[in-house]
Amino acid sequence: MRTSIAALVSASFLGGPAMAETDSCVVVLEHVQGETDNPWRTVNDGVMGGLSDGGSVLENGTLTFSGNTNTNGGGFSSLRIPLLPGAMADADRLKVYMKPDARTYSMTLRTNVTSYGRRIAFRAPITGANDANGVTVSSCSIP
Repeated sequence: MRTSIAALVSASFLGGPAMAETDSCVVVLEHVQGETDNPWRTVNDGVMGGLSDGGSVLENGTLTFSGNTNTNGGGFSSLRIPLLPGAMADADRLKVYMKPDARTYSMTLRTNVTSYGRRIAFRAPITGANDANGVTVSSCSIP
């Protein structure tokens, strides 16, 4: 499995009732050419005794996620990165630019708010159509 993530994550913010006319987009995470310090943390199912492995490399402004997922009885491999506090405070959507393989991917956003001792999280699939360069632009609503 090998997936390149163009690592440009942007949030759309509501500007008022006429959203289409006042919609704005703010980049909350972008990797640039020449950047080599990879801020992403890998979490595999090994934390639960699983056998999956995965990781990422940041090269030439592109984050590449690769590895093997054990699908016998479940399994996962994930990348995580903290955003600055308040980076998405007024966001109503999130856009992700990536060059996927045939697998299904999802995005999970966690808040600092807890319920029953666990952080509240929102999850959505990363779906969308590929552009001429094979890059998928996915937009998901944030409840």
